[in-house]
Amino acid sequence: MIQVHIDDRFEIDGLAIHIYEPQGGGFTKFYSPDGWHRTERTENMSTMPTTPFKIPRDAAGPLFAALGKLLGSVENPESLRRDYEAERKRVDRLIEAAIALIPVRR
Repeated sequence: MIQVHIDDRFEIDGLAIHIYEPQGGGFTKFYSPDGWHRTERTENMSTMPTTPFKIPRDAAGPLFAALGKLLGSVENPESLRRDYEAERKRVDRLIEAAIALIPVRR
């Protein structure tokens, strides 16, 4: 399974993004701008053998929003919560109406 590790690096004034996939036999595939590379697994994330993707810290928020939009997330969780609450009230009213139509046997 592909994994991502992000370091906040003051020396590059931004974020270093490592994309990798652990494999069997003590190896890991690392992704860099020029493709996948297979190497022996390292325990320390700071010694990854490939150059990470580097982005300015100010780009992290817009990148997160764009990925969320692409992958089906929401930009505003509070808005989603309001929508869920409204839907729940609607379903509660529907259930109450359906129950009211069921005749009671005595």
